[in-house]
Amino acid sequence: QAAPQPAADETSVSQQLEQSMAGYADSAIELLAASKAPRERWIAGLMLVGSAMNNSQDAAQSAAKLARGQALLNQALADGKDDATLVFWAILDPPTVDRSNAEAVARERMAMTAHLQQLEPDNAVVWLGALPPRGEPGAIPVATEMLAKAAAAKRFDTHFASSMQMLLKAFGRVPLPEDWPDTSSLPAYDGVSRKDLPVIMAVGIASAMAMPYLVAAQWWCGGNADEHPWLDDCRKLSRTMVEHSDSIVPRSLGLALQEQLYKPGTEGAGRTQAQRRELAW
Repeated sequence: QAAPQPAADETSVSQQLEQSMAGYADSAIELLAASKAPRERWIAGLMLVGSAMNNSQDAAQSAAKLARGQALLNQALADGKDDATLVFWAILDPPTVDRSNAEAVARERMAMTAHLQQLEPDNAVVWLGALPPRGEPGAIPVATEMLAKAAAAKRFDTHFASSMQMLLKAFGRVPLPEDWPDTSSLPAYDGVSRKDLPVIMAVGIASAMAMPYLVAAQWWCGGNADEHPWLDDCRKLSRTMVEHSDSIVPRSLGLALQEQLYKPGTEGAGRTQAQRRELAW
């Protein structure tokens, strides 16, 4: 029986892998930063800001990366202000305000949400972005209005699918690293090759683009013991999520909401069971 590889060898492979992936990321930043497409420049800025925040050893280098990344984000958003997918990304981390100022961030998000509502009034998601916390004073009238508009929308587009398509295409243009170690000694990367890098990078960035509006929908539509006036709109919304969504996450949440919103034995409950089986297949 072969002896286990020394820990030092595994560390060496890990370091080589880290260097190869870092080199690929640096190449991606430069290629995307030079792009004419605002979305691609936004991704370059996002990667630079993330790299700056993760680099605690060189303060000057971090500051330079942060400044460059911030400039890319600001210009990309200015150039792509009417690109709904880009505005969706920006809402998660507004680039034009002090991130440490929670009130300023909230104001910027609300302004972007209002702009999205003009760009995509038929998209239920843009109305969910304006839902207030359930316990906030005066929340019920606002939430009732937003849920009514969401229920009247024709689709539920989180822009996740379009984001993944763009990211895969963009990272597919980045030259792959020449050096790639044998990763068989690293369980998490066994079988991973340099050709997998575009997918790894695309999934990593897309995963960072959370869907907070789904949480807001759960706050208002899920777990209700009483029949509130807005729940009929929640039922319409949940059906749109299941039948006219761009990705599996909102479809699954829509089904979960329907299971709470329709009483057993009703037509809605039966339809939900059939849709759940269809999704499982």
